[in-house]
Amino acid sequence: MNKKLFLQAIIKFLFGVLLVGLLVFLPAGTLQFFNGWLFMGILFVPMFVARLSRV
Repeated sequence: MNKKLFLQAIIKFLFGVLLVGLLVFLPAGTLQFFNGWLFMGILFVPMFVARLSRV
């Protein structure tokens, strides 16, 4: 994989984390929303690990 493609994948992943975080925590009105953190972890940690296994 070339650097440009890898950088695009990282940027899209981070944008996804930011967007989902806003959609979860903005309506909650706080970052102390345990279910939101649990959802983010269940959603994004496996994605990140799966991506690392391909490198």
